[in-house]
Amino acid sequence: SDIVAMSDVCLIDRKLSKELFGVENSVGESVVLNFGTTSAEYEIVGICESDSGILKSVSGTLAPYFVYAPYTSVRLAQNSAGFGWIAVRANQTNTDEVCSAISNAFKAEQMSVTVEDVSSQRAVLDNLLSIVTVILAAIGAVSLVVSGLSIMTVMLTSVGERTVEIGIKKAIGARSRAILSEFLLEALTISFFGGIIGSVLGMIISATVSYFVLGAISFNVKTFLLCVGISALIGTLFGSYPAYKASKLKPVDALNSD
Repeated sequence: SDIVAMSDVCLIDRKLSKELFGVENSVGESVVLNFGTTSAEYEIVGICESDSGILKSVSGTLAPYFVYAPYTSVRLAQNSAGFGWIAVRANQTNTDEVCSAISNAFKAEQMSVTVEDVSSQRAVLDNLLSIVTVILAAIGAVSLVVSGLSIMTVMLTSVGERTVEIGIKKAIGARSRAILSEFLLEALTISFFGGIIGSVLGMIISATVSYFVLGAISFNVKTFLLCVGISALIGTLFGSYPAYKASKLKPVDALNSD
């Protein structure tokens, strides 16, 4: 009935409703939609789930939010009798047959259209993203190893500079276990706070870029904790050798090293 009456009504998704009005249910409010050089006010008559699926890929551009309105009123507001593109959802898995049927139907009407199978494009994109993910994971692994070696170097330098201190501690009764725990704790502390600082900086940079380019993004607390945990684990693993080396120093040799 809204299509027939060319009503100026629309549906918006929950994210947009939250962004514009601060609540997920903004039925009864109005939004102004811009159509190039013209604009029209539309009443919100319903809220739908945020669509992040294949429909956004059809538009060819990033669409953080969607507004659904009767195509008749949209064409009237645009002063246009045609469509830029039409999205078709197929109920069968063989999309090639669907594309051929659509193309033949338009050819029979002597209309020239371009039919694109977005699902196949999405599969190619998924494969590409998988390759990029593997590459980024490899780069991240190398970065972790380099960071671990840096922590090991710092700890070995610390052991060398504090050899006399270690000798004094052992001379007054400190056990190898205590020395080992001390240096392991230092490595853990360095990597733990380094992981927190790095993760927070990454979140700030991502949020800043997304604000100006992509729009709002969300962060996962579990992922943040996982990053910090991996950082602490890497620091502890690479700091174990310097800690072991410090714990095995003999008091006499350590005191005479100065």
